Amino acid sequence: MDVAPRTDSNDRLVMVDLVRNGEIVGEEPLQDARDRHARARAELPLAGQKISRAEQAIPTIFVTHEGEKTENIYLIGEPPANL
Repeated sequence: MDVAPRTDSNDRLVMVDLVRNGEIVGEEPLQDARDRHARARAELPLAGQKISRAEQAIPTIFVTHEGEKTENIYLIGEPPANL
């Protein structure tokens, strides 16, 4: 954390500070932020653009409390109290 990884010459910053230590530091106009967001989303592969609720953009292994692998994220935690 707080240390940038080594670059391979085609990297860019993904995170943009808007607030730091409780102080507003982001001065980017709203339209610029929207444009940056649109460019970042356009970089995603087609599969990444189709992500729906609870799906991951990168391969992810989920493990239950018992240590068993599962592809169903809803099997990992306790069910919500309101269900």
